[in-house]
Amino acid sequence: MQNKTFYEVNQPRLGLSLLVLLSLLVLFLLKVPVVFYTLTSDWHHGFDHPLQGWDHLLTMIAIGIWAAQLRGQAIWLLPLTFVGVMSLGGFAGVAKFAVPNAEIMILLSCLVLSVFIVNKVQFNTGINVLIVAIFAFFHGYAHGLEITASANLMSYTLGFVCATLLLHCSGIATARLLMLAFAFMFGNQANAKDAEMAPNLAVKNNKNGAVELKEIAVTEDRAANNLIGVTASASQGEVSQAQFEYRPFSRSGELVEVVPGLLATQHSGSGKANQFFLRGFNLDHGTDFITYVDGIPINLPSHAHGQGYLDLNSVIPELVKNIEYGKGPYYAELGDFSAAGYSKMFSVAKLAHGIAKFTIGEFDYYRGLFASSYQLGRGDLLYAGEFNFYNGVWQQPEDSKKFNGQLRYTLAEANWGVSVFAKAYSNKWTATNQIPQALVDNGTLDLYGTIDPSDGGKSNRHSFSTNLWNKGNNWKNEANIYAVYYDLDLYSNFTGFLNDPLNGDQIHQFEHRLQTGGNIEHSRYTKLFGYNADNSFGLQFRHDEIINLGLEHTVNREFLSTVSRSNVGETSVGVYVKNQTYWHDKVRTIAGLRGDFINNAVAVLDTATHDAFINAANSGQRAQLLFSPKFSLILGPWFDTEYFINAGYGFHSNDARGTTLQFDPNSGTPLDSSAARITPLASSRGAEVGVRSNVIQNLNSTLALWWLESSQELVFTGDEGTTEVNGKSNRYGVEWNNAYKPTTWLTLDADIALTSARFVSTPNGESNNFVPNSVGRVISAGATVVAPNGMFGSLRLRHFGDIPLDASGKFNAGSTSIVNLGAGYQQKHYKMEVDLFNILGSTQNDIAYAYEYAYPANTTAQTGILKHPVEPRMLRATLTVNF
Repeated sequence: MQNKTFYEVNQPRLGLSLLVLLSLLVLFLLKVPVVFYTLTSDWHHGFDHPLQGWDHLLTMIAIGIWAAQLRGQAIWLLPLTFVGVMSLGGFAGVAKFAVPNAEIMILLSCLVLSVFIVNKVQFNTGINVLIVAIFAFFHGYAHGLEITASANLMSYTLGFVCATLLLHCSGIATARLLMLAFAFMFGNQANAKDAEMAPNLAVKNNKNGAVELKEIAVTEDRAANNLIGVTASASQGEVSQAQFEYRPFSRSGELVEVVPGLLATQHSGSGKANQFFLRGFNLDHGTDFITYVDGIPINLPSHAHGQGYLDLNSVIPELVKNIEYGKGPYYAELGDFSAAGYSKMFSVAKLAHGIAKFTIGEFDYYRGLFASSYQLGRGDLLYAGEFNFYNGVWQQPEDSKKFNGQLRYTLAEANWGVSVFAKAYSNKWTATNQIPQALVDNGTLDLYGTIDPSDGGKSNRHSFSTNLWNKGNNWKNEANIYAVYYDLDLYSNFTGFLNDPLNGDQIHQFEHRLQTGGNIEHSRYTKLFGYNADNSFGLQFRHDEIINLGLEHTVNREFLSTVSRSNVGETSVGVYVKNQTYWHDKVRTIAGLRGDFINNAVAVLDTATHDAFINAANSGQRAQLLFSPKFSLILGPWFDTEYFINAGYGFHSNDARGTTLQFDPNSGTPLDSSAARITPLASSRGAEVGVRSNVIQNLNSTLALWWLESSQELVFTGDEGTTEVNGKSNRYGVEWNNAYKPTTWLTLDADIALTSARFVSTPNGESNNFVPNSVGRVISAGATVVAPNGMFGSLRLRHFGDIPLDASGKFNAGSTSIVNLGAGYQQKHYKMEVDLFNILGSTQNDIAYAYEYAYPANTTAQTGILKHPVEPRMLRATLTVNF
């Protein structure tokens, strides 16, 4: 790592501290004389306005400091640009033009300019001027809004221009004095350090005399990633940041769509977890697809809204280093919620450059990201913050406000390492849920209308975890422990006025959760009957303590009545052993066995007092032990082609409340005898044959034929507070995935997944055995171009269809095709990009359901399709600065 001078190491801390102290000093020196003037003067009003707000004052000073750092013509060009464009913004404010989120942009200018200053970020002259001009307009607009109708416009404008220029000059003078002071105090030390490191670095001088280091960039993508001899099945894979760096994402949950055949849709606002579909499963929010982020399982059992609830809004895509994935129940190290598949996301330990990123888009979309890392002691400290505001395309504004923060410290030595994580996430939103197709067709509702404008919610997630590893000549240990606090308040009305013709059917689902757990694995490389073998032994444990888990009836988010409240404790322990033996250069096997124990404790609370326990039949304790064998046979490679045969058992847990439930919490009536079959764990079994080939140079192709049987389609319906028993189901299908890199600048990929999903036995015969919301066809394809001159582009297609919405197949969601385009230009320190989503303007369904509803009030109930359309064509522009 490059040695740094004292000033460079301490510059961020000193710079921020000095900027704050300087702001206080200038405020005192400039504000005090102003208050002695009578504020009847328009000029005094204008002069006083930039000095009244910390946001204005800090930005003006920061412009001066940044200009002084850039030197040359920037010293006069940036301040003059700022006051010129600020005046135009002032006239826009006087004219009362609608400029959305001006205050957010003003706050962002403070943050961005602070980053530029403490990290000495600089661009070419045109980019510098453009950045200053953008921020200047919003500051001027705020000044213009403050002028009274009777004020003299010219006098007021001259006043705030003079104050602004004075603050710019203060910033320039202060920066120059600080530079002289540091040169005097630390010049000898800095020169000595520079002399020491000079022989070890390849450097060149630019025209300003600054030293620049030559960079070596290493990238990889799915097409170039040869996994022959690495994976256990054709359905396993790994993608790196390079694969999705240029892919347009409209929401964080789409990150898992890098898993071939997986869909992430949305039907209830940006703050709620996405709806996931894979291998004929409507995973709802993740019941049979497990996701780990830096070792923490994100799926939540016994969740207020749905079993295995998987919310990926706390993930910052730019910090994801790589994603490992697999499909099917063939992997011994995976337990609950992994029958259909899994993904493991790993974040970067350090950044080659800091990131300052800002996105602005149609429908009031704003997103900002700041992330950086530096060496601290023998390790690396990474810190990041993200905000995202979005009103959405809906008639009822979404008003989504998302915040993410992350700290990571990583210490990696030759034979051991440790990472410590602290993460925080908060979100608040108003939701537009699915609406009846018939009411859209007859004009009662707009395509982007709502049946309940008060739907929405808020959620928080805070976690602390640590990952550790060490290794020897023939062994390796890995471990992690974690603690997560999570809460949710979710308001939804899916049926209009079906159950309550007067107040409507809005429900409130809520919970507070403390999740703790850990994973330990020991691997040893040895001989088995003279053959090379890898043996792994693992222990996994987890406890979820869920306080005040419940369901209420509400109207406009106001309490009406309680359906159920519970305290739930859910403890699970899993142990596994896995052996991989290399019998021949062309033959290896992987055999595994895992055992899982789960214990559920449910205490139903008094619906009136909310704190007294009821010794009722719906309270109780249930436990279960389950063993799951796994086996894989891998043959080859021959001609760069490998063959797989996989089989195994898996499971998902059922909601703890459903395992003790004996009386319907809505009506109090006893449940039928089928409720006795609701066990804590629902097993599944599956098999697969597959091929992975790289026989064509730079083409990575896989083909898999798979089958999966689920013993119980038992789902605790959080929306109703009871359990639905759907019986056994069979699924089978074919997946063909291809990634091709014909040149260094072009990557092509195309994936197709075809699935059939049916119930094994149904009360109404074989003609009513469709699995509702199982997606039968998923196609995704894309082309990514990254030219040597810095231009890049990505064109992507996502298509899905053949989706029955009820057991009879009478209702079908139809097919949906969405095309997204991204393009931009990047250089060493900045990237500008434009993303155009849904460029064909599709109005098809993002998701659809079929069930009974009544809307508007006092109308006859009917059964039909309720839909949530894809969002219309929209444009977003992003500026990324690396420092």
